[in-house]
Amino acid sequence: MTPATPVEERPARRRGPTSGYGTSEVAGWLGLPATTIRSWARDGLIAAERREGRYRFGFEDLSVLRAARRLLGHGVSPRRVRSALASLRDGLPPDRPLSGIRLEAEHGEVVAGEAGSRWEIDSGQQLLNLARDASTGGVDLGRLFPWRDDGVASRSEEPSAGDDGADADPTALLALARRVELDEPARAARLYRAALAGDPGLADAHVNLGRLLHEAGDLPGAEEHYRAAIASRPGGATAHYNLGVALEDRGDEEGAERAYSRALEIDPEAADAHFNLAGVLERQGREAEAVGHLVTYRKLVRRRS
Repeated sequence: MTPATPVEERPARRRGPTSGYGTSEVAGWLGLPATTIRSWARDGLIAAERREGRYRFGFEDLSVLRAARRLLGHGVSPRRVRSALASLRDGLPPDRPLSGIRLEAEHGEVVAGEAGSRWEIDSGQQLLNLARDASTGGVDLGRLFPWRDDGVASRSEEPSAGDDGADADPTALLALARRVELDEPARAARLYRAALAGDPGLADAHVNLGRLLHEAGDLPGAEEHYRAAIASRPGGATAHYNLGVALEDRGDEEGAERAYSRALEIDPEAADAHFNLAGVLERQGREAEAVGHLVTYRKLVRRRS
């Protein structure tokens, strides 16, 4: 990391068109103490603007704060979260938003990631190469959703540990891929592909393989699989949501808005779709609509906590 630069000498990071949200609003939406938010803003850990003695936060700030809140919820100590934000602030160019960095919790530590690489924030040590292994590992903080169901496949329904062949039952390959994905992501990707070779209409395999490609930085590949999942199962909210994230990452704001909106038509309680759609709307200058989705997001999160 580069040496710390005094906060007052750092140029402001890029901001959206909004006039900004107040501390109390942000605290209410994200479930963070207002004192913590003010402290982080005062120390320059987030790029809030100060106007007439009050902080105003843009949507990029909200994205960073939400990631920090989720780290806290996954057992990372407040001290480590604060240290991670400070390290990112000092190590990134001033015109590069912190919201573009993926934050994960692993064994109480904070790991940062971008397409193709991951590193421990405190040590700077490089970790799993995403472009090679096609997965993040660690704890999913909710930006992308894998396919999940309420049942657990029995061992008799799964291929044996060494049976990754395309001649195995596609549904069994899918079940095994889901079971090994965190510990063996590269193998999981092979299993998803094998399952799809046997049954190209397996929407769940498309969603999860798309997510692995997405996290590895292969946005066109991810989009292809998300769209294939939608074609196979149009009523699946997860595929529409993940497609929205991929399109947003590719800079297609209109496409992202349509995908998030469709996900919410299918599942109005998809909290993260409300949050992401709020960001798209805010960047379009539709602040009142954005606030409405942020309010709904907080209601849904509170209901589940």
